[in-house]
This record gives sequence, C-alpha cells and structure tokens, in this order.
Amino acid sequence: MSVISGENGRLVWLQVASEKKELVLNPHREFILPPAKHRWHVDVLVVRPYIVCGDRRGSLHLFHEDTPHPTTTIHGVHGKYGSTSLTLYDGSIISTGRDGYWRKSKLDDGDLILETKHRASQGMDWIEGCNVVDGNKLFFHGFRGNKFVAWSKYSGDDVFSVLCGGCHRSWGFSVKHSKFVFLKAGTINIVEIPYEVKTESLVSTSLHSQQITCVKFLGRVESSDSSTSYIVTGADDTKVIISAIVRSQSTTKLEVLQILDDHSSNVRSLAVLPVKENDLCLETLLFTAGGRATLNVYSVQLMKTSAKCLVKQVASFEGEKSSSDMRYMSVVGWKDKSGETKVSLACSDGRLRVAQIQQNTINISSSSREYEHCFLTLTYINQLIIAGSTNGKLYFMTSSMEELLTHKCHQSGINAIASCEMKMENSNYLLVVSGGDDNALHFLLLRSHEKTLVHVSECCVKSAHATQITGVHISFMNDMISVVTVSIDQRIIKWRLIVSDNLTMKCNKEDCDIIHVADVSGLDIFDDEIVVSGRGLLHGISMSNYCSVR
Repeated sequence: MSVISGENGRLVWLQVASEKKELVLNPHREFILPPAKHRWHVDVLVVRPYIVCGDRRGSLHLFHEDTPHPTTTIHGVHGKYGSTSLTLYDGSIISTGRDGYWRKSKLDDGDLILETKHRASQGMDWIEGCNVVDGNKLFFHGFRGNKFVAWSKYSGDDVFSVLCGGCHRSWGFSVKHSKFVFLKAGTINIVEIPYEVKTESLVSTSLHSQQITCVKFLGRVESSDSSTSYIVTGADDTKVIISAIVRSQSTTKLEVLQILDDHSSNVRSLAVLPVKENDLCLETLLFTAGGRATLNVYSVQLMKTSAKCLVKQVASFEGEKSSSDMRYMSVVGWKDKSGETKVSLACSDGRLRVAQIQQNTINISSSSREYEHCFLTLTYINQLIIAGSTNGKLYFMTSSMEELLTHKCHQSGINAIASCEMKMENSNYLLVVSGGDDNALHFLLLRSHEKTLVHVSECCVKSAHATQITGVHISFMNDMISVVTVSIDQRIIKWRLIVSDNLTMKCNKEDCDIIHVADVSGLDIFDDEIVVSGRGLLHGISMSNYCSVR
C-alpha cells in the first residue's frame, strides 16, 4: 500500500497492482485530516480495520477504513514540530516525534488511548524512528545536537553515534542494511554500523545509573510458594522504575518491570494511593514529582497471576516557564469526601500547593502564602497537611491552605515526617514524628478536634543518629508505638515510644543495624518488609534480615 497527502487535508490510500508488467496505483480509500496549520501526514500504520495517522502538527488520528473522517484525534501529542513514525509493537502503537519523546498508545474498542510518555537517550531532541530487532528489542534513532544516535530501550544506552552535523541535512538510515548515509560539504558519507550493535548481550538491566532519591511499596501478592512485592523507585537519573521483588524459601530476586522516563529533571518524591483490588490485580495511583516543577500521575495495575504490571499515564503537569527552576520536593495524594483525587506539593519556592485531577488534567486549586524557607517534606492525614521546612518548623494546614498551627521542632531542615491518629481518654490525638538535619528525632503530641489543634506534649532524642535523618516510619505493633528511622550514617534504628497516663512521652532505642547503602535517602515499610534507598537499594524482612537487591 501507499498513502499520499493532497490539498485541504486529503489523504489517499493507494493500492499497488501489476498490470501487463507495469505497476499501477489504484485509489482504495480516501480520508480527510482535520484542519491544522500543517495539514499533511508523516506516517501511517494499518491495524485492520483501523488506520492510525501521525501528522506534521504532532497529532495522532484514528480512522476506520470505511469512514473518511477520524473517529479519534489526539492533538499535539508530539508538539508543534510533528510526529515522525508509527510502529506496532507487542500490541501497542509506538509513535515518535521531533519533541524528543516516544509515546505508547493502544486501540481500545474503536478508540485510540495514550498510555505512557517516554524520553529516549537523554538529550535526544529529535527521534526520527523506531525499529524492532530480534522480535522484542526496541531501537530508536534520531539526533542529539549535531550527532546521529541509535539508542536501545533494552539496555538504556546509546549503541551507536556519529558526528554528522545535525538533522537539517539529507540523510538516510537502514537497520536492515546496517548503514547510515548523510550529505556533508557536498560529499556523500556512508557509515557502516557494526553488527554487534544489534546483538546486545546484556546479562541484566540496571536499576538506576545515579542515586535513588525515593522508594515506595506499591503492593504485595502472596502465593503458596512465593511472595511478590511491587516497589517503585525514583532517582537523579530522571527515571521512575517499577520492579518486583520475588521471594521464595531460598532466593530473593529483583525484576525490573517498567521504566518511566518522561521526567526532564531528577525525581524527588513518590506517592502511592490504592484504588481498588479484584481477583486479577491490584490497582493504584502513582504520583511522581521532581525538578522543573514536574508532576506525573499514573494508573498502575499489579497482576496477581504473574510478576507483571500495566501502566497508563493519567495526567502530567509542568509549571510555567517562570517556575522552571522550582522543584517539587515532596508529594502526597488522597481522595477527598466527594471522591475527587487531590495532590499536595511541597515546593522549593517556599509555598505549599494543592492540585486536583479532573478529566486527565491537573489544575492547581490552592496555594499557601510564600514563606521564607523551602519546604522539604509533607504528609497527609485526616484532611490535614503537615509540612516540614528548612527552618525546622512543622506547618499544619487544611487542604484549602488555611494555616492551623506552626511549631518549631528542629534547629534546621526537616527531612522526614510520619504521623498517626490516637484515641485516649475519649479524646482524639495526633502524633507527629520528624527527623531532621540536626540529627534529632522529634515527637509531637497534639489534641485534635475539627480544625483545632492543641499542643499536649513533646519529646526529642537530640542525637538519634550521627548524621542527618532522612527517613521515618511509625506503626502500632502489639499495642506499642514503634518508630523506624534511617540516616546517612548508614544505620537503621527501631525505637519504642511510651505515652504515660499524664500524656508525657518517652522514647527508647530498641534495635540498631548497620546497612550497606551509602547516602541513604529514605525508606518505606509494608507490614514486615523494609526497603531503603540511596546509592543502591536494600530490602529486608523485619530488623534482622537484609539483602542488597541492587
């Protein structure tokens, strides 16, 4: 088949026939592209009975072969510079563009639905095409500045590059013939691509190439002979990776399931919001936030029958150009009373922001006043936002950014917060535990009633660790309040908090272990499982059994 573009968005599908030893082009179908500034197609993919078309304006169109007008149009998927190619891969449609991204879409009951957005090799600002090699390996080729680059999704590395002068010149690339041809200074240059480029012998995919900044449990699935824990990690390499930790009686192994690489700067924080569970899967919402004021929201389905997951991007948000230097330091998501999904963000510009997610869009609904210090971390509990700042203060806010209480807990920045509700003597109490740059572990007990918070008592372990505390978790175990902390001093410590009858508090150290992860950035605990992130990833059961999974 062949497709040509005509005037006024006319798209003609031609069939090639052989008549009397001559090739004849016969019109088979005609379609009409929607009005646009650049109204012609770039590539077409036939998935009977549908036709997917990418145009010069960066939009994707879905046609039924018997209908001249598109049944679905998704505008500006690849920005104003246009899409470049369409490829069918593993039941999904891969589209590439001159915006430096590739998108995964799927056909669902006659509709074209975007699933995820990805960056190829860091800095590749023009992706020209995608090739499937050996049946399952994806290679993307395009340009990074004045270089032509071929990049492997399988290994995550550049497998071939050549200095050619950039994309705005005559060139050609063939995987089949292993050649790249370009015209420069009036000379035709032919570059032979080594055979080894297409035959990678990668033993195992890496987790992250730079420090892991955050980690969260997504869920766990038990079977008769093994247990699979799903985790998600974010790092300075701008990637978010969903992995499965599969435990049997004799082994523990980590398997990378999905790599989400649509952040343009480092990932600072992750949040997980369970949605529903059925016999087939666990479904959660995943929030990722980081540099350049970027927030992404994904729907993640964790399979119960095997270590697999399905990921669909729900919404994404990048701050305006004026806020491009701002970082989202921490994120938390929740459902309000009406069932609407909301997100709270701790921002480096000294503000707290609340966003709401409606119809696959993220809108900032409220913002606090501008404080003089950067917010580093926050948590959410019972319609209350608790945030920690670089000035050592805890701020208690409503979701409409009404300030209820401010309390000085640390000498300097607060890196981690954990909270829980308690009921004693027919009154409701809020316990807030925080760890900071001053190496201190602080406990604050408040009496809570509607929007009123009253200080009851507090206690502090001034030298809980030798260096700054980066992770805190609180839990109730056998009617006891247990707290686990981690620090850059590579120690994980378990504490027991005792609340007396007169509501004063005392904290005792119960256990301490040395861990083999440098530059510890945080932890998460799911039942008896612990994961610690930093220059590597550590997984353990309770406080006695750890293994470095990466």
